[in-house]
Amino acid sequence: MPRHTRTDSGLTDKQQRFVAEFLFDLNATAAAKRAGYSGSTVNNTAYELLKRPAVQAALAKAMAARSQATGIKSETVLTALERIALAAEKERKYDQALKGWELVGKHLGMFRDKVEHTGPDGGPLQFQRIERTVVDPK
Repeated sequence: MPRHTRTDSGLTDKQQRFVAEFLFDLNATAAAKRAGYSGSTVNNTAYELLKRPAVQAALAKAMAARSQATGIKSETVLTALERIALAAEKERKYDQALKGWELVGKHLGMFRDKVEHTGPDGGPLQFQRIERTVVDPK
């Protein structure tokens, strides 16, 4: 009997469990542990699983199915966040309002944790090495 049997989606049973567990809390490391991956490399295993195209496809399909089943769309969440943030502002609960607006801004891509630099043509920056000679003043 083969050690790793694959499902119709091209995933092993353990990878399929990872996908199901990931949907629970969107925490890859915790999902990998619950799916049966173990050891000191579980963080790397979780990262590698998320990079696999078959796992990505299975996650996208499962998330779409969950969204369809619940009827919750991003527009619904954004509308609710806006309503909550505005209500919090009215009540002068600015920490709650700020959190609501922060989540809206993150969804819209307004805040970036990573800065990407591009050249004038939109491609990667090109660097030119400049050689300098040092003249000894003596």
